[in-house]
Amino acid sequence: MKDIEENIGVIFDKNDYAGFIKRVVITIVDLAVIFIVLASMFYISDHLIDDYDLFYYFNLLFFVSFLVWYLALLKRSRYRTPGYILAGVKIVDLKGRKPSVFKMVFRAFLLLIGPFEVLIDIMWLTQEVTKQTLRDKYVGTYVVRKDAVPAGKGRLQVVTLGVMGWSLMYREVKEALIK
Repeated sequence: MKDIEENIGVIFDKNDYAGFIKRVVITIVDLAVIFIVLASMFYISDHLIDDYDLFYYFNLLFFVSFLVWYLALLKRSRYRTPGYILAGVKIVDLKGRKPSVFKMVFRAFLLLIGPFEVLIDIMWLTQEVTKQTLRDKYVGTYVVRKDAVPAGKGRLQVVTLGVMGWSLMYREVKEALIK
């Protein structure tokens, strides 16, 4: 019985998924917050730290740790980022639960290294019923309204997708079983 439950995911009503406009709002707001925090920290550390090596390593450490906290840990917490709050959304995994820290860090990492750059990611979701970006598809997450509840369940299947020269395999909820 447990094997069957592990292969079942949730689907939401099509209006529950965060679409193009909400994703653009999230991106703009969150990029603005990230820019302001990082620019402020850079400015402050520039005036407080005289040693170039210390300045460089301090800012690198702050940059990486802030991005991991902001793009991964804060987005999955109940507090969410300002962009998620303004858009009224939350992030869940394919089972409708809060995604693991590993999934969220990996999702943030994919944003930074590609091939899932922000513009391609946002344009991709316009053609998806589930409004998932390529990162969301690959990691197994949905961005849905904060009060959304699953509308049904379906079987999790491994799907292959060829995009931009990449051959990606990921799990996706298929065939709604229970509404």
